[in-house]
Parts: sequence; C-alpha cells; structure tokens
Amino acid sequence: IGREVVLKLVSQVARLQPSSLYRDGRHYGSGGGVVAALVSALSRANVRDVKSLQTLSSLARSVEPQTLNPRTISAILHGFAVLNYRDIGLVSHLSFILSKQSGEDIVTPQAASNIAWACAVHEIIDPPL
Repeated sequence: IGREVVLKLVSQVARLQPSSLYRDGRHYGSGGGVVAALVSALSRANVRDVKSLQTLSSLARSVEPQTLNPRTISAILHGFAVLNYRDIGLVSHLSFILSKQSGEDIVTPQAASNIAWACAVHEIIDPPL
C-alpha cells in the first residue's frame, strides 16, 4: 500500500462520525480493530505521518473498550513503536484497558512480545503491563 493511500484512509476514517465507526460493526468492523488495522498499514508502509498518528491515537482512546482486545492493543502499540512515535498517554490508556480484560481474552505469546517490545522501544515502565 502506498503512502498516499494509507494517509487518505486515515483521513477518511477521522471524518466519520464516531457512532458510525465504533458501533456499527457490520460496516466498519470494531473500533479497536479499525484503529489497529490503520496503524499496522502505516507501519508496514513505513509512513510516519505525525498528524495521522495523532489522529489514530485519539481514535484509539475514544473507541469503546470492549472493541480493544489483547491482539488489537498489541498491534496498535507495536505499530506506534515501529514508527518510533511515542505517546505515553495512549500506552497508559491501553495498559489500563488490558489490565481490565477478563480471562476469556487471553494474551497470546505474540501479543505479549509485541507489547513488551513496544514498551522497551519507548523506555516505558508501566507496572500494570
């Protein structure tokens, strides 16, 4: 995916009404899943666009917590780390959500590795993680 395509996608998602993005899974998927997919697309295309990353950080903080599972949280944190974009507030928010996950949402070894690596890259010490 090219830089322009990824930036256009982020821009279009940012203009959607939150209720249409985050609550209507039939059209856009879960809010957390959409954010994770877009962050992953930016990192895979190696597009470090600060405005897009700020937008995605804001979106990640505003999605309904039940749409964020260990896999989406790890994808978001990993993508931000790959792009070397530090956002302590986002890490803290996602850490809190992850700490409240029930036993049915198991943290896989890959998700744990992605989260630990992202924290190490940004020198984040977060006891709940």
